[in-house]
Amino acid sequence: MLGHDTDFGQMECLKLITMSAFSEKRIGYLGLTQLFNEKSEVLMMATNRIRIDLTSPNNYIISLALAALSEICTADMCRELAPQVGKLMDNSSASYIKKKAILAATRIIRKVPEMVDEFLGKIESMVEEQNHGILLSCLALIDDIIQLKPTYKSKFKKFIPALTKMLKGLVTSYSSEYDVSGISDPFLQVEILKFFRTMAYNDQVIFYLFFL
Repeated sequence: MLGHDTDFGQMECLKLITMSAFSEKRIGYLGLTQLFNEKSEVLMMATNRIRIDLTSPNNYIISLALAALSEICTADMCRELAPQVGKLMDNSSASYIKKKAILAATRIIRKVPEMVDEFLGKIESMVEEQNHGILLSCLALIDDIIQLKPTYKSKFKKFIPALTKMLKGLVTSYSSEYDVSGISDPFLQVEILKFFRTMAYNDQVIFYLFFL
């Protein structure tokens, strides 16, 4: 907005996200992420509406709420909404909802590092997912956790065999679904290699296993 005051549109955004129609909610949440900032006093008024939308039977509405939470939230909002985000990571049957929930969890722990333990136990089932989007998001979450809590690195070493198998499959087989210029999902390959690099740092056993 080039520094212009956006107060004029904030209440309208809050009204739109309370509407039942998806098209109106979509515009409201888009405005929420663009016209608000985390110092906006009225932002907290959106917390309850986001909580309701996170439990909606409509996955598209849940997706909007998660996307907004990933873009803009205060520490207080993170503390209040983290349980709902965790439930979606565990229970949602839609892979794109799980992916967005992981991204929201990443935002939450950046804002409130002490909430890392809220999501730590949910990562194992995420790593076992075959969906590449979920795996990419999960590896980003793991990387953030290690940056915030370096002592937690040992908790993720158990994922090395599963990710080694995944990387081997990407390198030795071809999938048109994830093809990028003849390479099977190079983005996931890079993220897995970054994970191995992090695990191998200051660990001679893992370093020799993967890099020599």
